[in-house]
Amino acid sequence: QVLGAPARCNMWLGTNATLTPCHWDSYDNFLTQVQGFKRVMLLAPEQKSRLYLNQSASGTSAQGNVSPVNVEDPDLAKFPQFSEAEVLYVDLAPGDTLFMPSGWWHQVRALSPSISVNFWY
Repeated sequence: QVLGAPARCNMWLGTNATLTPCHWDSYDNFLTQVQGFKRVMLLAPEQKSRLYLNQSASGTSAQGNVSPVNVEDPDLAKFPQFSEAEVLYVDLAPGDTLFMPSGWWHQVRALSPSISVNFWY
């Protein structure tokens, strides 16, 4: 076993247009699409300065790993530095798996009703 057992495994069920806000995970992540289609928008950890993190946030933003910027439709009047961000777009179809290293920012949009599974290492 190269990676060993995953630290966590999650199943994600969603309707068309379900959105997961831009965030990073503290685990290496393999996201596998089972049913339907998803678009993943990726930003390298070096893009952090363009993502306007609120260091005094509470709730889900308290860890400093959730950005208020909507990567698909950024408000450039409110977040002007995001115009310089480098975003990679990946569309997933059933059977596709995407590896996202720990610390990589990602926002995920369901393009249809979908089922995904991810494995965190």
